[in-house]
Amino acid sequence: MNTQQPPKSATHGGIVLAGLLVFLLSLFSTKFYKPFETSAANALFIILTTAFFIFLLEFIFLKIHLRKSTGLNFSISNPSLKRTFIKFIGLLGSLGFIALLYWIFPEYHGSFYSDYYAMLNQLIPCLLILSIPYFYFIDKHQTEPEDSYYHFGLLCLLNFEKVSWPSLKSHTLGWLVKGFFQPLMFTYLVRDFNTFNQVDFSKMNGFKAYFDFLYALIFTIDVGIVSM
Repeated sequence: MNTQQPPKSATHGGIVLAGLLVFLLSLFSTKFYKPFETSAANALFIILTTAFFIFLLEFIFLKIHLRKSTGLNFSISNPSLKRTFIKFIGLLGSLGFIALLYWIFPEYHGSFYSDYYAMLNQLIPCLLILSIPYFYFIDKHQTEPEDSYYHFGLLCLLNFEKVSWPSLKSHTLGWLVKGFFQPLMFTYLVRDFNTFNQVDFSKMNGFKAYFDFLYALIFTIDVGIVSM
């Protein structure tokens, strides 16, 4: 008999349920109030709202920032503008690497990913601005501040002797996964969002109509959570 216990969940079921409710509330609010003009902006609003709410609950109730797995120790204060700069270069290099692949492969040249590119145009400027204070704050509390962004930054600065190649390999594979799946998931989210917006609840009747609606809604939630 296998008496091994399953691993402890990284989150709490109540927070997961609350996150789902916020996602649905955001989804319905964009249908009826349309806070933004484009579908890409509304889809981005949905996933950012959900992500912020889940992070806030986990920060308050689960103290996720104090977990050992974060690599953070707030009793440490070792700030470094130099490391922050190198990590920022690493972020720019990571984004540039993915952008280069999008440019090389014809798959990403068509209109299929236009909503994804529209989302990037709205998100990346804010991401770059916020990344500098983020890197500085996180760096000074890291138990091992020379992380994968640091080593990718060293690579971009042609400082090959100090680069940790295993760290670089893991970092690159992670960004390849993001770069491949993010455009697909976000594009599908916008597509499902547009389908959801076309639903006329006043004309829904019978089992099939409600089944089809809930069936499509499940996929909207799926790609929304994955995009987040």
